Amino acid sequence: MPSAIHERAKAGDLPGIESLIADPEYPGQGASDRDLHENTVLHIACKYGKTAVVEWALAQTGIELNALNVAGDTPLILSASQGSLEIVKMLVAKGADVNRANDHGNTAMHYACFWRYRDIAVYLGKEAGAWVAIKNKYQKTPLGRTSDEIKDLLREEAAGTRTVQAPARTFAQAKEEAKIRFLAKGGVDWEITATSVQTHPTPLSSAIYFITRRGRWNNYDVVIRTPADQTKVSADDVRALKSEISHLRKLFHANLLPLLAACATPPNVGVLTEFVPSGDLWTFLHDPGVEMTMEMALGIAEGVCKGMKFLHEQDPPVVHTNLKSQNILLMPDVTPRITDYGFTTALFNPLRATSSKYLSRTEWLSPEVLRGICSTNAAGGWGDITSPIAVAPGGPGSGETVTDWRPVDSYAFGMLLHEIVTRAWPYDVMNAMVVGMRVLLEDVRPEIPSYAPDNLAKLMKECWVATPADRPSFASMLPQINAPQVALGD
Repeated sequence: MPSAIHERAKAGDLPGIESLIADPEYPGQGASDRDLHENTVLHIACKYGKTAVVEWALAQTGIELNALNVAGDTPLILSASQGSLEIVKMLVAKGADVNRANDHGNTAMHYACFWRYRDIAVYLGKEAGAWVAIKNKYQKTPLGRTSDEIKDLLREEAAGTRTVQAPARTFAQAKEEAKIRFLAKGGVDWEITATSVQTHPTPLSSAIYFITRRGRWNNYDVVIRTPADQTKVSADDVRALKSEISHLRKLFHANLLPLLAACATPPNVGVLTEFVPSGDLWTFLHDPGVEMTMEMALGIAEGVCKGMKFLHEQDPPVVHTNLKSQNILLMPDVTPRITDYGFTTALFNPLRATSSKYLSRTEWLSPEVLRGICSTNAAGGWGDITSPIAVAPGGPGSGETVTDWRPVDSYAFGMLLHEIVTRAWPYDVMNAMVVGMRVLLEDVRPEIPSYAPDNLAKLMKECWVATPADRPSFASMLPQINAPQVALGD
């Protein structure tokens, strides 16, 4: 059954939508709200040709322009099916993927041609860059099921063009995403008891702050992450954890590993995520027996970038602060899914806590974070990284605070790109303490090999600049990742 905001979008009632969102009792997220068929407000407005609502939705922060509903339809596919050239142009102008296919492999061009929407077909083919010779899952191209008039108008675009298969998710992938969305949207309450989870006694990994185990919950294979010392979990920690999980569990993106559930009752506090048997990116990259093509490397980089872009475009932005290859899992088709994101409380993000032990992962930390860790507080201990940064009076970064964590993620993404390209540790000949001091005092960065693709080498340098505000956003990085791959020196 559609929600109130979707009903108003269907009716084209923009004042009603704005009034609903302004209501303090309204529990939704606005334009990104999903109905039972996974349609956003933008989907509905496009399907029913409500131009004013489309224009409003496109202006909202964090709108998912290429979001898929349960059938894999994007807003552009629905607008092309509906026959609204004006809305199609609005979506394309915003950057909609004109060649994205639904679960049947049909693109917007397929529907424009099938329904004989001549103007839309011609616009997509001649001006928007849509592929004419693109096959759906049944091996049909747009021109294979259209009028002779449209065939003649697009004959030039079709001539000499190699037929390609539409990029579409498999039916199995669609089913998996629907399952995860069901869980994330509250089909099962997120707060569970410890007795509802069967936990394997042998940990998958043990670290100074966390223990990770496999388990079984609600007929799903899961991973359970718990604080190593449950006696240190305070009532304030539990309250903050509940607040954060309620928000994080609503986030869904193809490149994020969703948070399925959590136990918030000491001494059994822990969070549950899906178990991914194919393992993490670090293991994949550092296994000499694994062959990785350039296409695979760029696909991984693009997927991580898309996931981080989605997080940073939330309102307020969701930051990671610990982006690295160990926190990226690979699905069987090598699709990357980011994990360990979004927590700001020290319970599951100790980077926000006071400790010198963070220097063990210095390679991934930006200079402004390192300055905070290396600064001493009045008691002579290690300073909190949110405290005033000061290496020396008047020194670099003196008097600053880390108020915007998004550039911290951009810096770490540069390190990730380096690891993807080299399949090696960023500083393999220096220990953590030396790395930290040289990054701070000498502005040292990893050496970029000559074989690195030009576009990725350029991105690494941009991500590593010392001034946080000068680092690129993930939205601006996406086009560079997809740029032609030319090795340095060629």
